[in-house]
Amino acid sequence: MNSMVFVNFPVADVNRSVAFYEKLGFKKNEEFFTEEASSMVWDDTFWVMLLSHDFYKKFH
Repeated sequence: MNSMVFVNFPVADVNRSVAFYEKLGFKKNEEFFTEEASSMVWDDTFWVMLLSHDFYKKFH
C-alpha cells in the first residue's frame, strides 16, 4: 500500500503559485480550486495544497 502525502503551503498569490507549480509539472485539480486555495497533483500519492495566508490561518 502506498502512503499519500498532502503538503500545505501558505502563499501570497494563489494564481501565481498555481502557474509556478504547473511549470514544475503539477496538475491543478479543478475540483479543489478557489481564489483562496488550490490543490496541485503530482501523482496519485503526492498532492500540494496552496493556501492564501488568510485561509491558512484558519487552520491554526
